[in-house]
Amino acid sequence: MNDNKTNEFKQMFDKKGRIVLSTTILLTIAFWFLALWYTNKSGYTKDLVVFYAIFGPIFNYNPWLDYWQYIFQFLMTMVLFFVIPFLIVKYYFKEDFRDYGLRTGNKKLGIILMIPLSVLLFIVAIFASQDLILQSEYPLSKLVGTNWAVFFYYEAMYFFYFYAYESMMRGYLQWGLKREDSTWKGILVILIIQTAITTLFHIGKPISEIMLALVLGPVLGYAALKLGSIWYGMILHFVINIFNDLFILYWLGMLPA
Repeated sequence: MNDNKTNEFKQMFDKKGRIVLSTTILLTIAFWFLALWYTNKSGYTKDLVVFYAIFGPIFNYNPWLDYWQYIFQFLMTMVLFFVIPFLIVKYYFKEDFRDYGLRTGNKKLGIILMIPLSVLLFIVAIFASQDLILQSEYPLSKLVGTNWAVFFYYEAMYFFYFYAYESMMRGYLQWGLKREDSTWKGILVILIIQTAITTLFHIGKPISEIMLALVLGPVLGYAALKLGSIWYGMILHFVINIFNDLFILYWLGMLPA
């Protein structure tokens, strides 16, 4: 039995597994440096260092850079968390990236599970959005409350962030480590690795969000593997975020006119 367990972990961390795990860690570090490293946090604003170093002088530090820096962040997520893993899978592993959780999977079970989870997280968002610390963090730019066009464009671009984030963390990483004969112990190790990375990714965010990442990491990770798709967790993640932003703007009296 011990030999089987050893062989399973050897397969999980073979050349492919090591590449998947190391690139996930390196891309996460790169993303932090390029699109999460900030300075000058004041009130409801903070400046992304790399973005302001590039675009600040060009646009004379226009106040709207506070809005566009997050569009930059969302696009960087697509490049680092989706495009690069896609290229690795397609041209190095020579596999179909859709097999890494980007198919629809078990649609019937996915929809059934999303209904109660949506209601639960919707209720959580109502109360969590009243937290002053969370209100200081979200929406990332309070300029989204300027008008509805600005708000909806921001949220539409935010979709790419969640799509890329889920496709790498719960797709590329998990399916890259999973094997056809993975036992429950192997799945548990995969979920622990994924949850550790996604929780550490949230360091610097409000403590309530870090704790939620710790709790939802294994839940969404297991759901993705069970359903054969990241789509259900990703859509849930994205939609709840929209409600969270709306609720916070409401409590702050900053809803678009």
